[in-house]
Amino acid sequence: MRTRSGYRDIAIGGKKLTGARWSPLIGEGTHYHAASVRPRWAGRLDRVAMIGRHVFYRPKPGQR
Repeated sequence: MRTRSGYRDIAIGGKKLTGARWSPLIGEGTHYHAASVRPRWAGRLDRVAMIGRHVFYRPKPGQR
């Protein structure tokens, strides 16, 4: 996966398939990845939480 929209689509698709809802633990998190990897986009976002072995991020203020 090499695009931000691709990661976002996977996250949204996973939520739809599992019936997941918004979680107060991750707040406005829009992106996530396993802690064992470091995607190129991770440095451009604000880290909001780490749950288990997954790191969650949201856009920085002013980003879309």
